[in-house]
Parts: sequence; C-alpha cells; structure tokens
Amino acid sequence: MVIIFDFGKKMTPEKFSEELHRLWGDDLRSIVLFGSAAAGDFVEKVSDYNLLVVIRQHDPSVLKKAGPLFQLWNKQGNPLPLVFTPQEILKSTDVFPVEFLDIKDHHRTLRGEDPIGSLNIDTRNLRHELEHELKGKWLKLRQSHLVSEEDPEALCELMGKSVSVFSVLLRHTLRLFGEEPPLPKEEAIARLAQKVPFDPQALGDVLSLKSTGKPPRPPAEMWARYMDALKAIIDAVDNL
Repeated sequence: MVIIFDFGKKMTPEKFSEELHRLWGDDLRSIVLFGSAAAGDFVEKVSDYNLLVVIRQHDPSVLKKAGPLFQLWNKQGNPLPLVFTPQEILKSTDVFPVEFLDIKDHHRTLRGEDPIGSLNIDTRNLRHELEHELKGKWLKLRQSHLVSEEDPEALCELMGKSVSVFSVLLRHTLRLFGEEPPLPKEEAIARLAQKVPFDPQALGDVLSLKSTGKPPRPPAEMWARYMDALKAIIDAVDNL
C-alpha cells in the first residue's frame, strides 16, 4: 500500500504525532517533544522540532510503515525522531545521561504516557560524557574554522549552528558543580561563570546572533572570545 502525505504547509509535531499513531496504532507507546520547542525558546526557521518516539517493540514491519512519514518530516528540515523501546530507554540512561537529563528538563508529551518524567537517570558517567562531548565538538568547530575564517558570514553560521548544542552541555556542566541548572540558557551560563572563570558574554553574544541573525560585534572577535570561553570550561571539566 502506498501512503501519500499531502500537507499544504510544514508539518507540526502534533500533526506528525497524529499521522504516526494512524500508522502504528497500539504499537506506538508515546511521542515526546523536547528541546527548545518544549522549553519555550523556539525560534521560527532557526530551531528544530526534536521528537522522542517510544515504540512497543522493534518490529521491522511496523517501522517500515512509517518510512515515508519520517522521510517527509526530515525533508521539511527536522531531525529524524529518536526511536526507543521502553526497555531501551531504561538501559540507556547510564550511557547518555546528558541527553536524557536534557529531555527530562524540557519535554512535553504529545501522545501516550510520559516515559521520561519519572525516569531515574544514572549520572555516574555524566562527567565523562560531558568531557567527551565538549572536547569533541570544540575540536570539530576549530577544524571547521580553517575553511571559514576569512568569511564573516560563514563564521556567523558556524557559531549560530553550534551554540545550541554547547548551551545544552553547559547547562549540565553545572550539575558537576553540585547545582541543578536553571531552564533559561542565559541564566545557566551566568551561573556557570560563577563556578568557572570564563567570559559569559562571549556565549551571550553568540546566542544573540542565533536569535536575531545579526552579530552584536565583529564576527572574528566573537569567534575568538567564543572559542576561548569554551576552552576554559573544557579545561575546568577536565580538571575535576
């Protein structure tokens, strides 16, 4: 059977949820919206819709039914949803504490029961994952700079695309210093600056760039301050 999705405008998370339930029926346990759209700081045409889909079990024949829907969702500029079974969620929190903590902090259940709200997340590997993610993404950012350092627009795009991920990692870095992170990114960065010596305005400028599309100062200057601030945080995590 060929399933044709015809939406006159960009699909919403609610519409995706409705269509996936139509395809999977009782095999669909839950759909959770997380990230900026659930946190209240979604920026149209800039932010993503992030979804966690909980399926009863990984049955290839059931998964195949949703292939065209997932492709359309992705084609419209959204990340592909994370698909887990309930058992996989329980067995994954120790490996991905940052991701599950962030979903727990910012999520809204679109369908089914909330699979995250009462979840006990194992944080024993939190420092290790944060160090790995911060260093890896900082090094990748530095490599990307090699082909964009003479292009202010490319620099702005590089910073704007990276700051959301780093903001998530920095929020959870606060947990390493014994503090529950506040929900707003800017407040979490300010709190972290009380624990680690770095320039919080360097990150604030990049967040402003992402939300407005306009750099508040020369891009090359922003870049240097941004990278220095991130490196200072990475060193602090490494030294814990």
